[in-house]
Amino acid sequence: MNLTERLTSTEEMSEEQLLEAKRLLFQEAQAQGVLSGLATIARQFGKELDVRYGPKYKWEGEGVVIYVDDYGRCMTVHANGERLVTSSHKTEKLFVPGPWLLPLLPLMEQARQRKRTRSSAS
Repeated sequence: MNLTERLTSTEEMSEEQLLEAKRLLFQEAQAQGVLSGLATIARQFGKELDVRYGPKYKWEGEGVVIYVDDYGRCMTVHANGERLVTSSHKTEKLFVPGPWLLPLLPLMEQARQRKRTRSSAS
């Protein structure tokens, strides 16, 4: 499944079908490493936030804001302003495919490489 393309459907879906589609999209993003890749971008290239309970990171670029809360074990991603496109919160589990992801794919690999480099240096 190509997660960089918008999901389009010409048929009406029931609430159950929509919930199943939401679940499958989140699972697919997880299986393809997209969720971990987004979090790695925030951790490697973002700013560590000065908070009481952390660590927390925020990265902004390419019209996207990634917020990772490692203490609360969740992540949110907003694209094109305030549109929520990803939430790993246990009560939400949302992933909205679309072109917002395309410019982040090379950054994911750079972030993973930087993480490997830092891990091997320690």
